[in-house]
Amino acid sequence: MTQEFEQHRSELRQIYVNSTPRQRLHVALQRIGNADHDPNLLVTRVSAVEAFARSLLVHHLATADADALSFYGLFRHSGAPSLVEAYLQAKCASTPEALLGADTWELFGHAVHYRNLLVHECTYLGQDKTPALIEACRIVLRKLAEVAGLPTGEI
Repeated sequence: MTQEFEQHRSELRQIYVNSTPRQRLHVALQRIGNADHDPNLLVTRVSAVEAFARSLLVHHLATADADALSFYGLFRHSGAPSLVEAYLQAKCASTPEALLGADTWELFGHAVHYRNLLVHECTYLGQDKTPALIEACRIVLRKLAEVAGLPTGEI
């Protein structure tokens, strides 16, 4: 599975690097005009997991002697996978693979890589890939909320 996703991202990057500026502008305007399309949803889902995991970790570590802002500085530039891993380790001494399953965790890692490609290249993905990636993000977000004792009904 890993090689397939890496190959796909490489092919997408090559297509968009070789696209003309006119073509790139056209795709960018399509993305801007279609906020509910899968690429935009994937970017939002991964970003939501990252922001939520950072918040959980920062507030879990913050004490009366150390406020959340000082911990935020430590994790401000951390990516979603490392934030999720650190929070699950700190909160319940477990790993993402143990709590989410290896396949979901691997898909989430791919979702992060695709999010980075989508953000930097303002591109589209094949519709065959995005549903599973978006679902992996939903599962991770739900598990984080569950571990934190927060409501999961809307996730």
